[in-house]
Amino acid sequence: MLTSEELAQLTGDEVPGAELAPIPFEPYDSALFDVLAVDGRATTAQLAEAAGISEGRAARRLAVLIRSRTLVIDLDLAHEVFGVTVGAQIYFAVAPARLHEVGEALARLPEVGFVAAMSGRHNLMASVACRDLAHLYEFMTGDNGTLDAIVSMEVVPLARMVKQSGGLIVDGRLIDPA
Repeated sequence: MLTSEELAQLTGDEVPGAELAPIPFEPYDSALFDVLAVDGRATTAQLAEAAGISEGRAARRLAVLIRSRTLVIDLDLAHEVFGVTVGAQIYFAVAPARLHEVGEALARLPEVGFVAAMSGRHNLMASVACRDLAHLYEFMTGDNGTLDAIVSMEVVPLARMVKQSGGLIVDGRLIDPA
C-alpha cells in the first residue's frame, strides 16, 4: 500500500476519477507507443530517436500522455518472483446497500489487484494474489473489517497462469510473445 505522501507524488493535484479533456495526437505519438509496447522501460533517448524528436520533447510528451491518461501503463508481473504463487477470482454476493463500502474495503487490501461491481447472482468480483493456498484461505475467512456484509462467495483458484494481459509465461518467466 502507498502512503498518502507517495500517492500525492504519483498523482500530483489530480482528482481521482476526474474527467480529463482529450488531447490531440501528434504525428510522432504512434512511434512513442510502438517503442513502449515493445519495452515499457525504454529511455527517453530511445523514444526520441524512434519519433525523430529531441529527448526533452520526448520526455515532456510522455509526461503529457500519462497525465492526460491517453497513455496508460499496464504491466505484467511474474508473480512467483515475488513469492506469490496462488491467484484466484472471487465472486461475492453482497448486501446491495453495502456494495460500495465492501468494494472500497476490498480494493484497499494488498492481495486484491482488481475489484468490480457487476450484475447477476454475484454483484462484486475481486482478483486476488496470495503467497500460497493457506494465505488464500486466510484471506477468504479472515476478518477484513466491513466484509460482514458478504452474504456468500465463490472462489475460483487459478490452476496455472498461461497468459496475462499481454505477456506469455513460460517456466514462471514472462517472455516476448513475438
